[in-house]
Amino acid sequence: MQMLDTIEGLKKEDAWVVVTNIYNPVANLELPSTMNRVAEDIIRNMNEIIDRYGDEYGYQVVDVYNSDICEHVQEDGGHPDKTGQQIIADRIYVHK
Repeated sequence: MQMLDTIEGLKKEDAWVVVTNIYNPVANLELPSTMNRVAEDIIRNMNEIIDRYGDEYGYQVVDVYNSDICEHVQEDGGHPDKTGQQIIADRIYVHK
């Protein structure tokens, strides 16, 4: 993973790297069930990769998947609103 190697090479000795896993932004949208399953499978697979590389590269994974962020998205349906952003920030801060 070139990007992770670059981050590892540039970070200060006492720095810690935090990566959030991925929440499902379409969980509350009324999509056909097949689309919801596909989105959920993709997100689950990506989160497994994030977890696996966290162990390998030594970064902290912050769980936002198992939060209620999907209840707090902007009108575009994909990005967290202020409350959702605060949930992410709070979860990252706890790991500090």
